[in-house]
Amino acid sequence: MFYPYYRLEMPSFAMTIEQEQALYKINSEIERFLFNADKPLILSIGRADKRKNFEAIITSYGQDKELQAMANLAIFAGVRKDITQMPEDEKEILTNLLLLMDKYDLYGKMALPKKNDPGVEVPEIYRIAARKKAFL
Repeated sequence: MFYPYYRLEMPSFAMTIEQEQALYKINSEIERFLFNADKPLILSIGRADKRKNFEAIITSYGQDKELQAMANLAIFAGVRKDITQMPEDEKEILTNLLLLMDKYDLYGKMALPKKNDPGVEVPEIYRIAARKKAFL
């Protein structure tokens, strides 16, 4: 499941259809948020939990204009459909993430996709980040 991103370019390597679909989907999910998707990524993945401290990551990124010029921010904070229907603690965290995105005007610089499949898509997220020279 986990292998180096450059393995895709090796002559004998073949991706499964499931992996190809996951790669396309994750690329699309990230890139639809970003103005310049070719920049390196600052990446954070986890469930919507206070201990993951996504808010500190966004605040630090939002306050650093030089960092924003150098890299995009991508946060995969669990799976969400309708924030209003989520458990109270997750609702609070995700609402705060969106409010921070707005506070620091990170539109076009920050991706906050709604979901990812841990089994298939998380390995692709890491490969995309590595390919873009991510800060993890």
